[in-house]
Amino acid sequence: MSSPTRIVPPETADSSPCEVPGSAEHATSAVAIVTGSGLGVAIVRLSARGSWNLTLSDGREIEVGRGDPQLRLARFARLLPRIDSADPREMERADLRYTNGFALTWRAPAVISPPVPVTQAKS
Repeated sequence: MSSPTRIVPPETADSSPCEVPGSAEHATSAVAIVTGSGLGVAIVRLSARGSWNLTLSDGREIEVGRGDPQLRLARFARLLPRIDSADPREMERADLRYTNGFALTWRAPAVISPPVPVTQAKS
C-alpha cells in the first residue's frame, strides 16, 4: 500500500500558503494521470505562478510547468515505460515545459571501485 500524496500549496511573499482556484482538482487529476501509469506520486507542488512540480515515490522529479499540465503529463506517462526499458541509465528529472516534447536528466552512474588486493605482511 502506497503512502498518500502530499499536495504542497503555493506560498505568498510572506511565506503564508495561498489558495489557487481549482488547484485541488488539477492536483488530483495530475496524480490520477501519473498513478494510472503505475507510478506513485509522493508530492505535488504548485508555485504561486501556477507552475506544477511532482516528486514521484521513487524520488524522480517531474517539472510540469503551467501550460496544459494534463496533456504534458499524459504524454510523458505514456512514454516513460518505453524510456525506462530502452535506456539502462536511471532518469533523475524530467522537464515537460517544452511544447513538443520533454528533456530528461539522468542520474550519475554509481562508481564501483575495483577490489583492492590483499598483501601479506613479511615476517
